[in-house]
Amino acid sequence: MKGYRVLLWKRYFDQGYGLSSYLKYIVAYFGLKLLTPSQTIYLVAGYIIFCFALGYVWLNSGLFETETEITNKFNPFVKEMREKI
Repeated sequence: MKGYRVLLWKRYFDQGYGLSSYLKYIVAYFGLKLLTPSQTIYLVAGYIIFCFALGYVWLNSGLFETETEITNKFNPFVKEMREKI
């Protein structure tokens, strides 16, 4: 059961990281050009927490299922299976 919880947390982070992938470049730019090393660490920590929270909301609010249904709308295999069933 412990492994399930760890992998669930990883899934939350991965989903949030994937959704905010363009934001990581802004974080990197500010971290490298404008901030001190300690401020960069705080910025990265905040970004990690943001990714986790975004993934949690995305997966638990039904947005993930909606995204999957939209993807299935354009998937030829799913179209064919839905016609046969």
